Amino acid sequence: VLTISNAVREIGGGEAYDRMNLTVGNAQLNLIKKVLDVGKPTAIVMINGGVISLDEGIIEHQNANSILNAWMPGQHGALAVAETLFGDNNPGGKMPVTMYKNSYIHEVDFLNISMQAGPGRSYRYFTGEPIFPFGHGLSYTTFSMSIESTSSCVVNKPSDECKFRIKTTNTGHRLGDEVVMVFFKPTHVDGQQQASLAGTPVLMKQLIDFKRITLAPGSSRDLVFDVKGHQLGLIDEDGNRVLQKSAFDIIFSRGFYEEGLQIRVPIKVNTEKQHMLSPFNHKWW
Repeated sequence: VLTISNAVREIGGGEAYDRMNLTVGNAQLNLIKKVLDVGKPTAIVMINGGVISLDEGIIEHQNANSILNAWMPGQHGALAVAETLFGDNNPGGKMPVTMYKNSYIHEVDFLNISMQAGPGRSYRYFTGEPIFPFGHGLSYTTFSMSIESTSSCVVNKPSDECKFRIKTTNTGHRLGDEVVMVFFKPTHVDGQQQASLAGTPVLMKQLIDFKRITLAPGSSRDLVFDVKGHQLGLIDEDGNRVLQKSAFDIIFSRGFYEEGLQIRVPIKVNTEKQHMLSPFNHKWW
């Protein structure tokens, strides 16, 4: 077990100190590589208050068998980490942020607060290839999910809703938690492809719901998600959140976005007028 941390002022930032990179510094990087090169299976435990990038030949290393992100675990953190490493606790957490490659700091101007600057910021606008995406997380058991129907659904006003039933199954041999997340991805807005709208931020996807469940080995449960029209609002050029004629993919994911590991269902907003959901507040205080 190898523990690394960015919780030091020189590399981790803090009050009046900015981080200069996303990694942990040369000393710890060299330590990681030397430990891995010994040839023993290794679990890396990360103690961090922000994202750590581990793309410096570490993620792909054959002896880096697992990575446990403990964040800033608090008073009972040592016990929680030990129980997870020794298998007494089955982890079920999901990444609340995107883990970028360290080269990301050279691709984004941090003085430009645009969410689309460079390759974009956060899972909502990032167009690059992350080390681990938002929502990623493994367990000591395995899961699968399926849907009854992928037929398109139509909403006409903010109060309309589409109901989806997702069957989630524990296909492994241990009791465990799984999280099913629901995103929407705009495909067309007012007849135009989302990517072609001048002056409008190109939203990759946005989380609108999630549910966590505990399943025994071999058991299944149906999760019902109600996607309402008001959840499909987009920001217009004036900063208002509006519901307008548009088309979306509703994406059901367990944190894995490869083809075949997520479910997509088309949904249409068939309104002839814009519905104001929330006006832009010009006050900053």
